[in-house]
Amino acid sequence: MEASFKPRTTRIEGTTVEFSRRTNPEVNITVPDYLLCVNFNTIKNAFYAYSGAPERRGIRKVGYSHLISANHNIKGYTPDPADHVIFTITPDRLRYLALTTFEEDHFDLRTEGIPFFDPFIYQIACSVRDELCADMLGGSIMIESLTTMLGIHLLRKHSSLRQQSFEQRRKLAPHKLILITDYIHNHFNQEISLTELANLADMSPFHFSRCFKQATGQSPSQYILTKRIEFVQQELLNTKQSLLELSLAAGFSSQSHMTKVFKQSVGLSPGEFRKLYR
Repeated sequence: MEASFKPRTTRIEGTTVEFSRRTNPEVNITVPDYLLCVNFNTIKNAFYAYSGAPERRGIRKVGYSHLISANHNIKGYTPDPADHVIFTITPDRLRYLALTTFEEDHFDLRTEGIPFFDPFIYQIACSVRDELCADMLGGSIMIESLTTMLGIHLLRKHSSLRQQSFEQRRKLAPHKLILITDYIHNHFNQEISLTELANLADMSPFHFSRCFKQATGQSPSQYILTKRIEFVQQELLNTKQSLLELSLAAGFSSQSHMTKVFKQSVGLSPGEFRKLYR
């Protein structure tokens, strides 16, 4: 690179991207975010240590990357100037990509600190470097797309998400489904939140809602309403309770709400149902 080298940096959607030249041979950093450093030079006699692990020495080749966990430390020494593209990605950004792409927000990145070569990551880094240096119209959109692709690739290939197929992760285990439906049957007349049910299943609300609907054909809220309507139907046939009493006993906020939901579900008003079938 020329002596007039100018570092370039930008921040887009929870990701900071920097193309820089390290002239200080020593590095000792701890960052609050995930850090991916892609090397653009062959560096001889480099050494580094990751979060207190034993020191490693060797040659850092072009295209090799370091992936560092959030809030971890890396120390190192590179005797020659080194050009890098450095991505710092917030945990919230990776969780968002995991949730919207894989319907899962529980994962671990494999970040042992050992240099590795991933041709896709190197290709992304080269493209980002070129966009930063070109400073052309549309560059920020290109970089946003590239960093999104990078985040998804890290989750696909360098995280715990790859251990299960997408279809496996979408399924609600039978014992969890029984646990959830039993809980609803016993508490349908109370206020039940999506977060409460998701916690019972040990899932995020978004992921749980998708899995529950796949297993039952109904969203959690629809399933709860179905149980309330079934209760009202039984009580209409077997008791003389008023509609107001039944609506409150079933967990509805008002008689009018119960009547509306009942007619949408059954096709008759509660009074018509009682008169017709009792």
